[in-house]
Order: sequence, then C-alpha cells, then structure tokens
Amino acid sequence: MKKYIKIISLFFAGSILLSGCKHEDFLNRNPLDELSRETFFKNELQIQQSLNATYRRYRSQIIGGMGNGNGSSIDMESITDNGYTGSGYNNFQNFAQGNNTASANNGASNNMWNHCWQGISACNFFLDNIEREEVKVLLSDDDYKKYKGEALFNRCYFYHLLAEHFGDLPWLENFVSAETPYLEKPREAKSIIVSNLLRDIDIAIAGLPLPEAGYTDGHAIQSSAIMLKVRI
Repeated sequence: MKKYIKIISLFFAGSILLSGCKHEDFLNRNPLDELSRETFFKNELQIQQSLNATYRRYRSQIIGGMGNGNGSSIDMESITDNGYTGSGYNNFQNFAQGNNTASANNGASNNMWNHCWQGISACNFFLDNIEREEVKVLLSDDDYKKYKGEALFNRCYFYHLLAEHFGDLPWLENFVSAETPYLEKPREAKSIIVSNLLRDIDIAIAGLPLPEAGYTDGHAIQSSAIMLKVRI
C-alpha cells in the first residue's frame, strides 16, 4: 500500500511540475481588481467605465456624506469656527473642542487627504489613457472633449478641496505607480495650484455639454464647471 501511495504521489507531483512548465505564465496575470492600460480601454464602454470611476469618491463620507450612512460633508464646518457637533464620528468633536487627540493623522483631516488623492489618482489614470492615440480614435471629437472635461472637472474639485483644507500641495497631473518617486515630490504654493485649476476648469467648460443638450445622467455639465470655477 505504501508503495502504491508513493507511486501515485510521484505521478501527481510530476504532473503538476509538467503543467507548471507548460503554463509557466499562468500566474503572471494582471490584478483582477485593478484596471490595466494593456487590457482595458478597448472600446467606448470601457472608456465610460473608467470615467465613472473618477466619480466614485463623491460617495465618500467625508466628501459627499455618503457610504454607510454616517457622516456628512457639512460636518466639516465643525472643525472651523462656523459650526459645532456633538458627534465623535471622524474625530469632529475633538477638532471642535481643540482636544489634543485631534491631529492630521486621524479622523476628518486624514480621510479628506486620502479620499481626495484617491479621486485625483482615478482622474489621472483616465486622463493619461484617453490621450493615447489608440484610445482617442474610438471616440468622436465631441465625446473626447466631453469625457476629458468630466475628468478634469472632477480632478479640479478634489484638488480644490485639498487646497482649501491644506494649502500648499504637490501638483500631480499624471498617474503614478509604486515605482514613481511621488512621495518625494515637493509641495507647490497654493497660488500655483489655483492657477493650474483655473486653467484646467476652462478646458472642462469648453468641452462639457450645456444643460439643454439632454445630458441628465448625473455627470458634470458646463454649468457645473462654471460654478466650480467661481468657487475656485
């Protein structure tokens, strides 16, 4: 019995080894939970899906007051002189009271920083890829300008929130990866950030449709970008 078990074990081990040699690239796959420029952006539907991802962070509790039902963007007023809350959620009450447990490493400030940068990253990923010639040819000129305008609008909004809450910031207008030394990138003066945002929002305004164009799916339109420019 031991002899036969040993033979069977050797047989399966050899089969696995041969299978591994035959399909040596089986495990060399792109992550299934991330978009890859090599395998995505093959048609307009995929372009639209990537564009939709640039809106995702509006559902953040700290930006849009959405998510699991807790929190509200209005609560951000409680970390200023404009308001107060009795809620300890997102460390708001500690900020309002000047409690020493309130810091940039926890609660509202940390979430605002992280969620805005995640939104900017999604926008940069889309904007980098829509400029590729093999992607551009999939779109009409009007759709190219519209989609680019939406992504620029969203990036401007996230950057505007960061600039208002933190002041000077690193300026990133391209998608970065773990290999990119973006952590060492210096901060730019807030005035430079604002100038960049005004430049980009003008491009968005020029490319986005008017309300009467029937663009009613909840995405940004020209009047959205005009009002954001006023805020900036």
